[in-house]
Amino acid sequence: MGPALTYHAALSPVFALRGDVVLADIDPDTRGLDPKALQAVLTEHTKVITVVHQWGHPCDMDAILRIAERHGLRVLEDCSHAHGSRYKGRPVGTFGDAAVFSLQANKAVYAGEGGILVTSDPQVHDRATLLGHYRDRSRDAVLDEDLRAHWVTGFGLKLRMSPFNAIVARHALAAFPARKEARHRCLRHFGERLGDVTYLEPVHIADHVDMGAWYGYKPLYRPEALGGVPRSVLIEALRAEGMEVGAPSSPRLSTLPLYARPENPLFPGTPKKGITPETGSHAEHVERHALSLPTFTNWPDDTKLIDQYAEAFHKIGRHREALVRYAADPSR
Repeated sequence: MGPALTYHAALSPVFALRGDVVLADIDPDTRGLDPKALQAVLTEHTKVITVVHQWGHPCDMDAILRIAERHGLRVLEDCSHAHGSRYKGRPVGTFGDAAVFSLQANKAVYAGEGGILVTSDPQVHDRATLLGHYRDRSRDAVLDEDLRAHWVTGFGLKLRMSPFNAIVARHALAAFPARKEARHRCLRHFGERLGDVTYLEPVHIADHVDMGAWYGYKPLYRPEALGGVPRSVLIEALRAEGMEVGAPSSPRLSTLPLYARPENPLFPGTPKKGITPETGSHAEHVERHALSLPTFTNWPDDTKLIDQYAEAFHKIGRHREALVRYAADPSR
């Protein structure tokens, strides 16, 4: 069970286990899993709730954990976008049975490629160790005696990042506190500068959360406030001003063949639950209206650049009628 709008890899490993994915709508404010939508689609077959702290904003963990406890479900947190984020003062990644953090090159703590799994469950720890390691590491780290019998071979796989990538990550982690603070200052300033742009819905940040190191800046476009200009035309105009801007790269999972088709491509001929793209959902609204802007990191050096970005949005607002005419011109 997971959110309808997120990066595809948050849920796709289920298919390697011959499992099925069920999607629930997102909360329009957090952009993460909506507890009410989650409750509505639970079945007796549900085993795990995957929570993705989308674009750095923590989900409503109190409500989700109540649902999990009531139904006896495991909770897996995907914190790939939420390095350093907190929910009511508590770090994300410490709520579920386990949590994962991507360390891909665009993340706040980066390794090039790689990731981290954290857990307070000894069984999850031991099994994860044996999936990635063998010999000395497994002998010394695995706590369960029965599982430790596999110390020579592990589970026959080697699902771990390379030592080189781990070294890169350690250095990135050392610089993380300063990077996090700089991003906060940059994006707080950016949000203030965009506050009077009527055709943008600013990023909503609940009072009880900390966005950590963020993951881009993604306001929603309100086309009705800009004469109905399509988002694609707005993006074209912003790029003409020199901006790095686009639509977020992750579409709704139900629109992707991996999720929509009723056959598991990893095991040809094996059926799985096909997912029909939903309509009228919050996920669809965010997918169609979100803008993806950079995660400015250099404070105060980026102040001038941020101001230039903000001015481009204001300029388009001042020239609204010209953009409406351009959008309506079939020969453009």
